[in-house]
Amino acid sequence: MFRIKYSLLPYYYTLLFSAHQNGTTVWRPLFFEFPADPATISIDAQFMVGSYILVSPVVTQGATSVSAYFPSGIWYDFYNKTVTSNSAIGQTVVLDAPLEKINFHIRGGGIIPLQTDPQLTTAQTRKNPFSLLAALDANGNAEGSLIWDDGISLNVLETLNFINIQYNLQTISGTGKLVSSSFGKFKTGLTYSSIVVMGVSKAPTSATINGSNLVGSQIIYDSASKSVTFTSLNISVDENFVLNWS
Repeated sequence: MFRIKYSLLPYYYTLLFSAHQNGTTVWRPLFFEFPADPATISIDAQFMVGSYILVSPVVTQGATSVSAYFPSGIWYDFYNKTVTSNSAIGQTVVLDAPLEKINFHIRGGGIIPLQTDPQLTTAQTRKNPFSLLAALDANGNAEGSLIWDDGISLNVLETLNFINIQYNLQTISGTGKLVSSSFGKFKTGLTYSSIVVMGVSKAPTSATINGSNLVGSQIIYDSASKSVTFTSLNISVDENFVLNWS
């Protein structure tokens, strides 16, 4: 599980930056995100990490399954990228929960920044490439952000010694466009190795990034999970990019 925890460091770092600057929460009860859903008010055995990750841990000794509530919307299994819940009113699903697994799901509409090949320390992990995990909502869209700095310096807000990257993804009729835009002075010196998009109904036949064609081996479609992986990208995190596919 430590590999998953460390792979999520960019997402946590972004949330912590927002908490410092804006007073937002990192971990939050479901009713914070879904105040109009009365079913979430009494839930105390699940929690959100930011707006896009729902964690459903086992809190009963010896249990090998967990009854998890999913608010309205599309929710994707982090591990196999399949849709676990797609309901307009919210629903409860019984999930397998073996000892070695903590159930967590990605909310449709979110883009999660990850770090590949997590190591035993944060210092080592920070040197590795980034990847993006995008979860399409019912409208075929998703958005997210990444905020990063050197992890050491003080007063980065005043000196703009950080990078704030916004991601916006829109799809329509089998085509998709993911755009990144950034500001700040910090240079990560790192790259994106892959981008995974969940909820893609058909396999793309072509894709470009910043106008350059991706070859067939760089576009991997999984029909079982309806997800597509754009891999071996090696594009700079410090430069804006546009990914198109059709």
